[in-house]
Amino acid sequence: MWSWLAEACRSRGLAAVWQRGPQVVDVAGATAAIFDATDLGPAESAALRRLAAALRPAPVIALLSFPRVEDHDRALRSGAAVVLSKPAAVEDLFSNLPPLSKGEGT
Repeated sequence: MWSWLAEACRSRGLAAVWQRGPQVVDVAGATAAIFDATDLGPAESAALRRLAAALRPAPVIALLSFPRVEDHDRALRSGAAVVLSKPAAVEDLFSNLPPLSKGEGT
């Protein structure tokens, strides 16, 4: 998933940073984040909360595998601004990112 997301971002002139593990990487000037989840259980919900708090006010898009209503609601409560079902179309992903100023990247 990382390779696909990173390439999609680069094709739009955006930078991509892979965040793994419990520590949130400090990314100055981030305009958005994409959170790729598996089941959004307690550990992933906590990680999503940390990421959303660290990047606020930048929105976080949560990608979930065929989310049920309760999964969608849990993602929003955990800080996601948008929840998309995987597999997601690239256009759906980018239509939910904020517009960039000329010359600006994520």
